[in-house]
Amino acid sequence: MRKENFLLDAEALGLEARAEAELDEYVASGAALGGELGDPAGTTISALRLVEGTVRVHTGQSPTFAEPAGEEIPRPMPTSSCTRPPRPADASGEDAVVAGPLWSRPGAPADGRAHAVEDDVFYTGIGLRAAMRQLEELRELLVD
Repeated sequence: MRKENFLLDAEALGLEARAEAELDEYVASGAALGGELGDPAGTTISALRLVEGTVRVHTGQSPTFAEPAGEEIPRPMPTSSCTRPPRPADASGEDAVVAGPLWSRPGAPADGRAHAVEDDVFYTGIGLRAAMRQLEELRELLVD
């Protein structure tokens, strides 16, 4: 989600106050999630996307994490991995990757902290609505 585009659209529709309020809610939700996860310096999230047998790593510079909900959740590091193929596991190659010898080497998969997330929300979803859903899903997956 690009904050500038969101605000520009809101301005064109005369909805600046509503847009600012929704952005404030998003930032507050991200900060709250960061607090719920504990020590921000010790909590990081990495994103992997499996597409037809290839593994795509989304870094802090990729669109998935281009505008985090505050700096409370550093990205990316191998503490909690989030991955979800866009098609059934057999079509995406997920089964082969997860069964392969490299999958268990990073800390998150080895410790059972790799989680599947919805491709439509995390990788192809756009805008504030998708960003809020990302925070909701992360909260469900990562907060005890």
